[in-house]
Amino acid sequence: MGKASPFLILLWKILFYVPSRVYRFFFFLDQKRRKRLRKKLLPFENKPTISIGNITLGGSGKTMVGLSLVKYLVREGMVVAVVLRGYKGSLEREESAVLNEKNYLLAGDEAQLYYNIVRKNKGMVLVGYKKDISWLKAQQESDVVLLDDGFQRSEIPRSLDILCFDAGVGTGNGSLFPAGYLRQPLQDASKADCWFIKNTSSDEFCSKILLNSFRAGHYFFRPVVQYLENLEGERESFESLSGETILCFCAIGNPDSFFSLVHEKIKPQQMYCEFFPDHYDYTPHSLRSLEEKYSHCDKMLCTSKDFAKIYPLRKQISGKLQKKLYFLGIDIKIYASDSRGVEWGQIIGPGIKNLDNINKNAI
Repeated sequence: MGKASPFLILLWKILFYVPSRVYRFFFFLDQKRRKRLRKKLLPFENKPTISIGNITLGGSGKTMVGLSLVKYLVREGMVVAVVLRGYKGSLEREESAVLNEKNYLLAGDEAQLYYNIVRKNKGMVLVGYKKDISWLKAQQESDVVLLDDGFQRSEIPRSLDILCFDAGVGTGNGSLFPAGYLRQPLQDASKADCWFIKNTSSDEFCSKILLNSFRAGHYFFRPVVQYLENLEGERESFESLSGETILCFCAIGNPDSFFSLVHEKIKPQQMYCEFFPDHYDYTPHSLRSLEEKYSHCDKMLCTSKDFAKIYPLRKQISGKLQKKLYFLGIDIKIYASDSRGVEWGQIIGPGIKNLDNINKNAI
């Protein structure tokens, strides 16, 4: 599908100009309210908080970066608390709920992914619409707090603010929602301590965003496929799919990024693609329909976020589908602007448990 014409882009901006200005006004009022709340929360800050967020609607690689960071912190022996909304889970209607073995499947897909990592080290995941209350609980029970989708939650103190972009998507037409898909004014991106930019290794993207005036440090990252795993817990090398006919399906903000990754890294003989709305709730019927439609495919691939939604349904689908359905185990590779590889320890510093030792000088 080709790009929209300049005329259509202009028409879109005109039609949504007034709603966009209204959105900007209420966003401004909301941020003033959050600043007042921040003054009340500051005295309770005694553990480092790392915020990972974005400034655009849709996929920016935020969850991928957050999961990679949490894996690193857990490997370092730290007790990690993750604070997030728990979008599309029944617990997101709670003020603040701590996940456990009995209720974690009621949380959203992202919350489940975090929980499966942090519980290995007695960490915790807190979901609900009152992130400030969740943050206060997390400060008491952890070594470090990860605030997921935290860039707009300016009331919560943070030691490090990471902002994620997808260079393939960019910032759209530069307008606020609904005229564009910016969640807040673009110049606010400079308030972050560092940017994580997906699918590029060029400084051009940074200079384009803020017209050569960006102040944040920046890193680039790319997804790295590590393995395949099915509903029975059986793992395979992703190279085994080369030359096979596969179906790729997902329900994420930027499905093209997943399809491109599979096509580039796995190189199947033939590949079919299906996508659903972000955070879609799969049902046994929807999965059986996919299986019937693509019965000629050797395997069906999805993302780990999709897999988190599908796993609780495993007893309601056929054994054949259980063996056929896989998710891609993905981590990220981080690069500096000079293309050298960078590890998380070099970014956040060795003294993460101490508020004063966050290594901002390395950013």
